[in-house]
Amino acid sequence: TETLLPLHGLEAQIKAVRARAGGVFEVPSVSIRLADAPAPRLNLTILWAPRARRYLLLIARAIAASEVELRLTQQIRARLMAEADATALARQLARANPDLEEFASIAAHDLQAPMRAMRYLIDDAEAAVAGSDAASVRDKLARIGEQSQRLSTMLTALLDYARAGYKQDVVTPVDLAALVGSIVRSMPRRPGLAIEVSGDWPVIDTLAAPLDLVVRNLIDNAIKHHDRTEIRIVVAATHSGDRVEITVGDDGPGIDPRHHQAIFLPFRRLTETGDPASSGMGLALVKRTVEAAGGRLEVDSDPGRRRGTVFRVLWPRTISPLS
Repeated sequence: TETLLPLHGLEAQIKAVRARAGGVFEVPSVSIRLADAPAPRLNLTILWAPRARRYLLLIARAIAASEVELRLTQQIRARLMAEADATALARQLARANPDLEEFASIAAHDLQAPMRAMRYLIDDAEAAVAGSDAASVRDKLARIGEQSQRLSTMLTALLDYARAGYKQDVVTPVDLAALVGSIVRSMPRRPGLAIEVSGDWPVIDTLAAPLDLVVRNLIDNAIKHHDRTEIRIVVAATHSGDRVEITVGDDGPGIDPRHHQAIFLPFRRLTETGDPASSGMGLALVKRTVEAAGGRLEVDSDPGRRRGTVFRVLWPRTISPLS
């Protein structure tokens, strides 16, 4: 005990370990001071080995319970703030447009899923802290982080949806052929993917950014939810009167007519294909953007008759700024 300072003055307790069979004496969370490094904390455990007639000293790194509890507190605070933000956003949407009340209800319901998961994981992590199970604590904290990222992605998509149709974009002459060509060239090229552009693409006075969002999302959606390595997508346009008709068709698995309305609801994913990190807001955002511009979005698909899906966008040739 003279050479190991944390045990200095504990001679009586150490001798008591020798006096009783199976005795153990523990000195938890001893701080070791180092000159040029953070001070680790160690647990010291002393046992008596009768056959060897000597003491055994076990040294193990202590679980930094205070740090874990701090991180748990931060996660709980983040979850509560996210819940408050989601609730406030849902109320704001309902006040901004009475037609969005149903949407706000759906959004609030779907946002509860990652929040519930975080709540259960936090409870499990707190139990692991109490049981000094460091590996379990690390696992639960990592999973809490994943759910937090999922919630952040959903909230970002929800904000994009809420803002669609309320931006003060500038109406400019837009060469639709150049616009769709730029979109197709920017798509990641993967083996087996073929994107064809056909039809008559005029120059119109419109909002470039919302139209780019619509076409880009429809092409991306066709790629992500395809079930084969060979993918063929056709983007075509015709125009007459005061509207331009833009179609994005694919040869994928198709969408059952029973789900034609559900696919435009927020956070709806009908299959497990595609990016698991997707927010499920793509088609909802597309539909809202098209309607805010004064257009219409239609879907034509029936897997019972043939493969493939065609999304039809009826976009006005002349448009006023979205407000």
